[in-house]
Order: sequence, then C-alpha cells, then structure tokens
Amino acid sequence: MKRRRRHAAAAIVAGFFAALGLAACASRTETRTDVDRQESSTEVSLVANRAEALLGQGRQQASKGDFEQAVQLYQEAFNSSAAKPAHRAQALLALGQAWSSPLNLKHDARKATEYYQRVIAEYPDSPQRAEAEKAVAALRAPTGK
Repeated sequence: MKRRRRHAAAAIVAGFFAALGLAACASRTETRTDVDRQESSTEVSLVANRAEALLGQGRQQASKGDFEQAVQLYQEAFNSSAAKPAHRAQALLALGQAWSSPLNLKHDARKATEYYQRVIAEYPDSPQRAEAEKAVAALRAPTGK
C-alpha cells in the first residue's frame, strides 16, 4: 500500500513538473515569436532606410558629375526589396533626371523618357508624377536650333 501511494505521489509530482515545463516552454515560444516579429519589422525598416540612403548617395554622385555611379545607386534603391512606393517613384524620377542631364556625357533622352513614363504609369498618385510629366514634355519639345 505504501509503495502504491509513493508511486502515485511520484506520478503526480512528475505530472506537475511536466506541466510546468510545458508551460515554460510555451511561454518561451511566445516570447521568441514576439522577438522575431520585432526583428522582422526592424529589418523592413532598415531596408526602407537603405533605399532612402541609396537615393541620397545617388544624388551626391550626380552632383559630382558621376552619373554612371548615380544611375547604379538609383537602380539599387528602386530594386531594394522593401523599398516603399515613394522611394521607388523617387528612384525612377532620379534615373530620368540622370539620363536627361546635359552634364551627363552619356545623355540619353530616350532612356530618360522611359523612366519618366514609368513614374507616370506606375505611380500615378505620387508627387513625382507632375515633375515627370513636365520633364517628358520638355524632352519632346522642339529645341529651336
């Protein structure tokens, strides 16, 4: 009889500790999931900030006359996986500006027009649309020469 009680008590204690262990494990899992969500949110934010940084670096290169490097940076900003639509519209507009700049030795009005038209078509509600439309009109206007 004593032996039976001892086994029953041991089973109860083992069950109790098992339940505690599972509860602690579940609590750690929930906490880890919250941390994963925060890390994921931070990563998206960093990628968006990276797109913004790339746009800034591209502007710097364009102001120095290094349009080849500026174009690469603008394309990288546009292709950034979590770039916001505003950043993508800015990148396309900047690409058009880089290709249409008279200071760019590889000036290409056709490429510039393509980028401006993409801003208009892909981001019709963006603030960049009006600027892109003006640029397309200017590129198509006769030069008077």
